[in-house]
Amino acid sequence: MKLPSISRITSSLKEILQRFPFLIFTTLLLFVISVLYVHRTDLFQIKDSVQNNFSFEDTLLKVSFILTLGLALHFAIHTFCERRKSTITTKLLLNGLAMIGFVIFYFMSNEMNTEFGIRLVCYGVGVHMLASVLAFWNEKNPLLFWKFNKDLFLRFLLAALFSNVLFAGIAGAIGSFDALFTVDVPSELYIDLFLLLLIVFNTFFFLGGIPKLDESYTADEINYPKSLKIFTQFVLLPLVVIYLLIMYAYTVKILFLWDWPRGMLTYMILGYSITGMLALLLLHPIQNLEGNRWIKIFSNWFYRALLPLVAVLGVAIFKRVSDYGITEERYFVIVLSVWLLCISLYFSFSKAKNIKFIPISLFILSFVTTVGPWGAFSVSQSSQLGRLENILVQNKLLTDGKLVKGSYDIPNKDYTSLTSILDFFNRDNEKGSGMYQQFLWGRVTLPDSLRTLYNSNPYGLLVELVIKPIPDGTDYSNNSRFNTIGLNNSNLNYADSLPYVYTIKDYNYFSKCIFYISTSDSNAVKSKTFITPTSVIKADYYVRTGIFTFTRQSDSVQCTFDLKTYYSDINKLKEIEDASSIAYTSEELYAKKIAAISTYTIEKISDNKSFSVKLLINSINGSKEKNDIDLYDIDILVQLK
Repeated sequence: MKLPSISRITSSLKEILQRFPFLIFTTLLLFVISVLYVHRTDLFQIKDSVQNNFSFEDTLLKVSFILTLGLALHFAIHTFCERRKSTITTKLLLNGLAMIGFVIFYFMSNEMNTEFGIRLVCYGVGVHMLASVLAFWNEKNPLLFWKFNKDLFLRFLLAALFSNVLFAGIAGAIGSFDALFTVDVPSELYIDLFLLLLIVFNTFFFLGGIPKLDESYTADEINYPKSLKIFTQFVLLPLVVIYLLIMYAYTVKILFLWDWPRGMLTYMILGYSITGMLALLLLHPIQNLEGNRWIKIFSNWFYRALLPLVAVLGVAIFKRVSDYGITEERYFVIVLSVWLLCISLYFSFSKAKNIKFIPISLFILSFVTTVGPWGAFSVSQSSQLGRLENILVQNKLLTDGKLVKGSYDIPNKDYTSLTSILDFFNRDNEKGSGMYQQFLWGRVTLPDSLRTLYNSNPYGLLVELVIKPIPDGTDYSNNSRFNTIGLNNSNLNYADSLPYVYTIKDYNYFSKCIFYISTSDSNAVKSKTFITPTSVIKADYYVRTGIFTFTRQSDSVQCTFDLKTYYSDINKLKEIEDASSIAYTSEELYAKKIAAISTYTIEKISDNKSFSVKLLINSINGSKEKNDIDLYDIDILVQLK
């Protein structure tokens, strides 16, 4: 195979620039913005203005995300115009409208908040669906649409392969040069190289293999890759069948025991359905060929087999919504469930079975669901505010429609729901956003003092209003859950951080000990050696039993700690406290933190009184299910005498 000549490379670059001018401009601008973001600290001395709610870093990042959408949108416009031989005026008009759309999107959200992230994902899906279907949206032959997307898919994989291999090779060469010649290569150089290959090279390489969409581009000859057929027919489809059987077996178990998992089932069904549809789309052009009729039969029965799973999916999401209301996440699960039902019915009973229905419907949904009173944001806000009002009304917390300071005891379940709702409305407060708070205060009246307090600490609102939960007598010791105990416990961080200062009175030496434990370490012994001027002390932690021993090597005198029993005792107290206590004022927090030092301190003295060890527990991560305890990460401070 001959290497491409310089003239051929130059000719290809010229052709790419002539065919995709707007896309190339967006690519280069995205690369520049991304590099500026990487080097923002070195190149700019700009202080963010909190009062004007401006963040230079967020602006660069936000622009780069929007430009990423621009790549797909400009590509979609190009394929549409090239297929229809549009005039230069039409191209300029459509691409100009796209740029105006980017500017509007930028100013729709002032910050990099939750709403912006959701819109970014939705619009990203939308513009990619548009790029896949726009050039052939009114073509009667769906095979032409399939051929075009097959070409895009294979070219994308090839471009990704070349880009990653180039990055690995060049980065390895730079690293070798750095190691051999002791040259101080800045770490940002690797990031710049990655961005250059990912954004510039990858885009040019991808565009260089896109066929021209003129009259010569037809579906008369579809070169179906044999490797793709083997992968889909003998790997992907069997996996789909296996997962279908697993999903049906799991569904039978759920219906028999009526024990619904928390959210897991929803994502399993959606993931399985999308994988199955992808496999059938890949096999679409060969399903009518002789010897492949079984593919068409499987396709019909696959979509019909989805219908019972969609019904189970509907019940699962209904249970979650009835208990916790609608959030943006649950909103999109509902939308995808309805979409999956429509797709299943369409491909099960429609004679047309046009595969373009999938990307077109997804394109419409990606934009419709983010605007208007029916959109994700309005619906989720209204749902959570409705839950809040119901809790306030049911527990008689409103006086003439206002929250006033008093002393309220409410059921623990309502208290937990109240804190989760406050978290929902306050989730973007760290970025300075007042959108959710303004929406909340428009319906629930609060004095300015409480409103200011809530904006800095949502739990402080519960403290000032004196809203407390009524313990419900739940046996928290039997809960299956992950938990963390120790001085770094996040539950003590409601107010400004109060750093701990430890006394080492009566002890000679002070050190740190950290053990990271994985599931493969169930029978392991984690060890660490402490060397002092007078002795060597070996610490051994036995993962299975939770026994932690400190042995002085000179005379084998030992101090022993049982961390699993300690974890169980402390965790039980902590769980009951979490379920029954409210947030703390600054004074209460200070007192609690001082008391926590003794709570999270363990001291052992050897039998002959000559050796002492004191442990200060920074954190112990573990899980407890009934009487079974597993500890994972242990971070302690060790004092020796």
